[in-house]
Amino acid sequence: MRFGTDGIRGEANKDLTAEVALALGRAAALVLAQDEWFVGWDTRVSSPMLASAFAAGAASASTSVTELGVIPTAGVAFLCRTGDRPGAMVTASHNPFYDNGIKLVGSTGGKLSDELEGRIEDQLNRILDRREDSERTCMVGLVRPNCRPSTISQYQSWLTSRASVLDGSKLRIGLDCAHGASYRIAPSVIQATGASVEVIGVHPDGLNINKECGSTELNPLRTLVRERGCDFGLAFDGDADRVLAVDEDGNTVDGDSIIAMLASRRSRLGVLGHNGVVVTEWSNLGLLRSLRERSIEVEVCEVGDKNVASAMKRTQYTLGGEQSGHIILSDLLPVGDGISTAVEMIGVLVDSAISMSNLASLSMTKLPQAMRNVRVTLPPSEVAASLREQVKAENELLGERGRLVLRPSGTESVVRVMAEAEDTAVVNDLVLRVVELVSAAGRSEL
Repeated sequence: MRFGTDGIRGEANKDLTAEVALALGRAAALVLAQDEWFVGWDTRVSSPMLASAFAAGAASASTSVTELGVIPTAGVAFLCRTGDRPGAMVTASHNPFYDNGIKLVGSTGGKLSDELEGRIEDQLNRILDRREDSERTCMVGLVRPNCRPSTISQYQSWLTSRASVLDGSKLRIGLDCAHGASYRIAPSVIQATGASVEVIGVHPDGLNINKECGSTELNPLRTLVRERGCDFGLAFDGDADRVLAVDEDGNTVDGDSIIAMLASRRSRLGVLGHNGVVVTEWSNLGLLRSLRERSIEVEVCEVGDKNVASAMKRTQYTLGGEQSGHIILSDLLPVGDGISTAVEMIGVLVDSAISMSNLASLSMTKLPQAMRNVRVTLPPSEVAASLREQVKAENELLGERGRLVLRPSGTESVVRVMAEAEDTAVVNDLVLRVVELVSAAGRSEL
């Protein structure tokens, strides 16, 4: 098993089995050598099984584990930081119910370093291959169900304390919790602003997490907002580390727009760390332009929240994120937290006293953008590398009027193509030409 950009992930009970979770729990406990751990999970049917297996594995290495139950990923991170202990979150985030994964969280609430993940991965594979070289003892840790509701409520109380100082009494907000980990906490927190809240996606059955709902499918939220006359809507994914919005007309307000809103307000208030923001190469060029027009520094990194977090740490910027709605406010918590971001968004809207559609349009002007996934038979990284000169030439022709990005997938035999420019026709033509180039370069001659 190998760590991806966000822990390990695969089809539950096929790729990610109880045996793998057991071995990972033991490996992580041996490498980190901490006496206490937290483990939480989302609402998918396989999550309790995998969480129990992980906890048993950690206990076999003399580590005691407190099982938190269903909780957002950010809740685990918050409790790890306040409790000064590492943790694990069993979730496949925005994936369908049949997938699952395990994310590891350090005692600071952030993700583990590549070096630590590498050591855990090596130990995991030694255990799976029955090459473990550590001595077994009769000493084991405890696996404790969360008998103290006050433990998990610390996270909710932290969110509620920030929400309750806002005056959202004039707002009606639609909320889609994706039948996921936020289904209990998010409605309560958003109601603490004083807003009237209309809620969907709060009846998890183990199989419906992210199913035609949440941040990966905004149509149910659009319908809710229009039919109930909401001022805007918010949608989380399965573990609530992402949030996207729709305005009063049902138009998408994506992560780029949310970053623009938050950065503008924080810069104006003088609370934007080093007056800079981290975005990814997939972020709309309009976001970069809007930030620079406000004299806000911009750092562009590769796609992936781990890359965003790393760049934020290096630059000491306190705001960063992705178009997907995975946004990090590191002065609050060093991982993506959709509910926390939602509270910040409501604060911006309350302060501005204008509609969500006007706020989004004033925050940034999007450039036409198109994305395509091109399936290849050769390794995606090799295909993308072989076209480096052509991509460079296209970007030189575009200049500051647009850009072209090729990104090899780390999990699929796919090369992702993204192009943007000031003219939609230019974008569409460029994408078609580059897709043909990638398809040709990606075909094996065998």
